[in-house]
Amino acid sequence: MQPDSRVSILLVDDQPENLVALEAVLEDLGQNLVTATSGREALRRLLDEEFAVILLDVKMPEMDGFETAALIRERTRSAHTPIVFLTAYSKQEAYVSRAYSVGAVDYVFKPFDPEVLRAKVSAFVEMAKKTRQLQEETAQRREAEEQVRHLNADLERRVTERTAELEKANRALRREITERERAERERQRLLELEQTARARAEAVQQRLLFLGQASAILASSLDYATTLARVAELAVPYLADFCIVDLVTPEGEIRRATSTHADPRKNALLNRLQEEYIPLLDSPQPAARVLRTGRSELVERVDETWLRNAALDEAHLEIMRDLGPHSYLVVPLEARGHKLGVITLGTCDAGHTYTQEDLGLAEDLARRAAAAIDNARLFHEVEEAGRRKDEFLAMLAHELRNPLAAISSAAYSLEQGGAADPHRSSRLQSIISRQTHHLSRLVDDLLDVSRITQGRVDLRMGRVNLAQAIAGAVETTRPLIESRQQVLSLELPEGEIPLRADPTRLEQVLSNLLNNAAKYTDPGGRIWLDATVTDEAPTPPVEPQPTTEAGMPVRSTPRRGVAIRVRDTGVGIPTELQARIFDLFTQSSRSLDRAQGGLGIGLSLVKALVEKHGGTISVSSEGHGAGSEFTVHLPLDDAAEPFEESLGTSAGERPGREPPRETHPERRTAAPGKRRVLVVDDNVDAAQTLAELLELWGHEVHVALDGPDALEAARDYRPDVVLLDIGLPTLDGYQVARRLRAGAANGAGGEHPSAEVADPCVSNAGNPRQGAKTGRAPSGAATAAPRRAPSTPGHKPAPETQKNPDVPLLVALSGYGQPEDRRRSLEAGFHHHLTKPVDPNHLKQLLENGG
Repeated sequence: MQPDSRVSILLVDDQPENLVALEAVLEDLGQNLVTATSGREALRRLLDEEFAVILLDVKMPEMDGFETAALIRERTRSAHTPIVFLTAYSKQEAYVSRAYSVGAVDYVFKPFDPEVLRAKVSAFVEMAKKTRQLQEETAQRREAEEQVRHLNADLERRVTERTAELEKANRALRREITERERAERERQRLLELEQTARARAEAVQQRLLFLGQASAILASSLDYATTLARVAELAVPYLADFCIVDLVTPEGEIRRATSTHADPRKNALLNRLQEEYIPLLDSPQPAARVLRTGRSELVERVDETWLRNAALDEAHLEIMRDLGPHSYLVVPLEARGHKLGVITLGTCDAGHTYTQEDLGLAEDLARRAAAAIDNARLFHEVEEAGRRKDEFLAMLAHELRNPLAAISSAAYSLEQGGAADPHRSSRLQSIISRQTHHLSRLVDDLLDVSRITQGRVDLRMGRVNLAQAIAGAVETTRPLIESRQQVLSLELPEGEIPLRADPTRLEQVLSNLLNNAAKYTDPGGRIWLDATVTDEAPTPPVEPQPTTEAGMPVRSTPRRGVAIRVRDTGVGIPTELQARIFDLFTQSSRSLDRAQGGLGIGLSLVKALVEKHGGTISVSSEGHGAGSEFTVHLPLDDAAEPFEESLGTSAGERPGREPPRETHPERRTAAPGKRRVLVVDDNVDAAQTLAELLELWGHEVHVALDGPDALEAARDYRPDVVLLDIGLPTLDGYQVARRLRAGAANGAGGEHPSAEVADPCVSNAGNPRQGAKTGRAPSGAATAAPRRAPSTPGHKPAPETQKNPDVPLLVALSGYGQPEDRRRSLEAGFHHHLTKPVDPNHLKQLLENGG
C-alpha cells in the first residue's frame, strides 16, 4: 500500500447535524469518512472494515459512548483502534476518567476548535497509514527472510555456485534494514507530533478551566473588592507570581484594590507599593500609562532600563528590584466604554516569559473582571437610588403630615367653639391659610421637578433687571429669615444688570438658594448675597456651536456674564456630598426631627433652571460647621431688547399662577356686586366650604354634586357664574362646559342637556342624594327647583325654558394645573382655570370684576 493511500475514519453521533459538522471539519483530510448514528451501527461498521480513528459521542440513546467504547475494545480487530470522545455532556473529572478507563485516547468538549480536532485526527490518520505501511513492509521482510532461509539451504549445497547470489541477497537485506530504520524514525516523529498536539489541547483546556473558575468567582458576589481579591489569588500562581489590581475612583484618582504574591514574604513589598507609590494618572508607571492609552502592555524581558523608567525614585526602584519581575503584563479594565482600572501581572521565573497567548488570556480575564465591577457598581447605584427614593417618600409623608396636622387641629378647634373668640378664630384661620400655602408650595415643587425631568419646561424669556429679581426673591424669603432672626446682607453693582431670563424662574432660583441658606443656618446666623459682573459668560454643559450654511463655525461676539453668590454661616456641606448635592432628593443632613424641612428637590430645581438659562452653578464648603457658598453664573443680555412674553400658556408656568386670560365674546357680563353662583363639585366638603365662603361675600349660591345636576341647575337657576370641578363622575367638567355652551347656542327646541344621562326611574322624592346636592339652601338664596323628568323624543321643554340664555362665566376648578390641563379647559369653553386650593383673594377679585 502506498503512503498516500486513503484510510477510514468512523464518526459516531446520534445527531445528524453533528455528523454533518464533523464531516465538514474533516473533509479536507481527504480520507474515507464513515458515519454511524448509534453505538450498534458503529459496531456493525467495525465488522466490515478497519478504521484509523473513531470519533465517538458520549450522550446517545440506547447505548452511550462509554458502553460502545467498551464493546469496541473487547473485539480483537478493534482493540487498539484510537477512540476520541466528543461531548457537550459534562466536564466533571469523573466522566473524563471514565472515558480514559474504557480506552479513549482523548476527551474533547463541545464546542471544539475545528483546527485542533483536525490536527488530532490527522495525527491518527498518519499513524494508521504508517502502521499499515509498516505491516506490509514487515510482511515483505518476512517473505525476504523466508527466501534467505531457502537461499541458505541452497548455499549449503551449492556454496561455490551461489556465492555471488548470496552477496546480492545480503545487499538487499541491508537496504531493507535501512528502510526499516527510516520507518522507525518517521513513527517516532509522528508520536512526538501527537504528544505536542495533546499538550497544546491540554493547555487550552486548562485555560478554559481557569477562565471558568474566574467567571464563577466574579459572579458569586456583588462586593467587587472581595471578588477581585479572590480573582487575584486565582491568577497567582496559575498565570503570574504576583498580581496587582488598581481601580479609578469617581474623582479620577487611582486606588489600589488588591495585590497578592506567590511568596508570602514579598507581600510586604506590595503593601509598601500600595502605601507609598500609588500611581498618578500622569506618572510614567505602566499602570498609569495603560489607563491613559487604554492599550495593554507586554514586557517579555524586564531589564534594568525598564525598571529605571518605571520607578519614581530610588526607593521605588529598590522595591521593584526586590520583587524581581522577569516578565510583565499590564491590561486595562474597561466596560461600556469606561476605563475602570488595570490588572498588573508579573512572573519572577526566568524560564517563564509571557507571550501573546498569555496576553490574550489576561485580557479575557480583565474583560470578565471589568464586567463584574461594572455590574456591581450599577447594582450599588440602583440600591442607592432606591434608598434615596425611600428616604424621599418618608420625607414627603413627614412634610405633608405636618401641615395637615396643623390644619386638622385648627379646624377642630374652630368646630369646638374656637370661632366664638375673634382673636383665637383669626389666629386659627391664619394657621390654616399658612399651612395650606405651604402644602401648595410642596405640590408646586413636585410638579416642577416632574416637568423638568421630562423636558417639558419652556421659559418665557425677556429682558430682566437682576436687581428686581433679587428684590422679589428676598421679599419671598424674608418671613423665614426674620423668623430665624438671621442677618441678610446684599451687595450689588451700581446700575442695571440686564439678563435675558424668565423673571418668574429667575426669582425662583434666587429664592430657593436664599431659602436653602436660611434653613441650614442656625438662628442668629448670617447670609450674604452679592453679584459681580465678569468678562466671560458661563459655558453651558451642552451647547452646540452654530455654523454657517457652508458648515463653518460662526464667530460670535464675546459676551459678559454675572456671578451671583449666596453664602451663609450654616452647617456646611461634607466634602463627599458636594459632588451630588444637586442630585434629586439629596440633603446635607437628615435628622428625625426634620428641623430644616423640605424634600431635597430645591437645589435640583435650581441647577436645572440655571442650565436652561444657559448658565452654570457650583458649590463650595470647607465641611461641617463652616458654612457653604453657591455661585450661579449667568450670561448678561447686552442687547437692548424689550421684554417679550409668549402668548398662551407656557409650559414653564408655576402651578397656581394664572395664564393670560382668554375671553369669549358671547359670555354674559354682569355688573359688580351680588352674583348668582353655581358651585359644582363631587366632594361635599369642598363644595359646601366654598359655598359658605361665597355666601360670606354676599353672593347667592347653589350647589350641585355631579354633571347631570349641574346641567339641570344651570337651566333652572340661570347662574351668573359657574365654578365647575373638572373631575366629576358620570360627566366630567369638560363635557358639562361644552353642553352648557351647546344649550345656550341651541336655545328653544333643543333637548334637555341632561336627557341622555338622567334615569327616568328615579324621582326627586326617591333620590337620597338630592338632599345632599341641594341640601342646605343658603339664607337669601333661591331654592333649587325640583329635578324634572327627562325629555323623551318629540318632547319640548315648557315655553318659559325655551328662552336662549347667555353663557355664564365658566370657571374651571381642578387639582390639575399643568399647561395641557389649562389648554383643554379653554378648548372646552371655560373662561378661567383655577388650580386647587384656590386663592380666595384671587377668586373674590374675579367675581367682583365680573371675570
